[in-house]
Amino acid sequence: MKPLTTLFATVLLCASLLASHASAAVMLYGTRFVYNASEKEQRIRLSHEGKGPLLVQAWLDDGTEKPLTQQKVPFAITPPIFRINEGQGQVLRVRYTGEAMPQDRESVYYLNVLEIPPKPETDSKNMLQLALRTRVKFFFRPAALAEAPQELGKQLSMSVEKAGNRYVVRVDNPTPYHASFLNAHAVSAGKRIELVSDMVPPFASATFDAVPGATLPARIDQVDFSLINDIGATLSDSKVPHALP
Repeated sequence: MKPLTTLFATVLLCASLLASHASAAVMLYGTRFVYNASEKEQRIRLSHEGKGPLLVQAWLDDGTEKPLTQQKVPFAITPPIFRINEGQGQVLRVRYTGEAMPQDRESVYYLNVLEIPPKPETDSKNMLQLALRTRVKFFFRPAALAEAPQELGKQLSMSVEKAGNRYVVRVDNPTPYHASFLNAHAVSAGKRIELVSDMVPPFASATFDAVPGATLPARIDQVDFSLINDIGATLSDSKVPHALP
């Protein structure tokens, strides 16, 4: 390997190690937020738990890969950019801007908070700075769904399906709420197999495969899972999936 290539590889490795050990200094008071249509605004509190001043930028996205300028996000955040000093707090105010939204189900967006450290006083070319971003789910709940979901896990249905040469667990969500899974495990003959779980949108379905290196049998006795509720708490439940026909 040439010296220049070796140096470049070393810089990339150091950057990845620093990023993996870095932690956000700006802390949000919540792991998810629900905007009820009846509310004038949603207030989101945050605080600076690190050292030194930071520049913070906040925005919402719709979860797609499109540029922000091409996304339709019906919310405005105030302030979108601000300075925050060590030990200080800040309140973000999110207002619904009135665009048409589905009234029979929740909609999900994503709140982003980017913290940018100040330029170091020493003008060193060997200094590596990291801008850290926190991203959490932001749900819009229409007036018809004023109440939080009750026993959402019990309303889900599960079945075992064949997908090519493997088996998967299909999850059907007949409710108007998003089912946010923290984890899920299939149980077969006393053996627990971890599943790659995800959020299942309202009135939709999703398939959960076994984690890499594991396989699901055709017969599954039950599926143990945990959902995350409005305040970020975990609700555990289990289901006996429908067998293959």
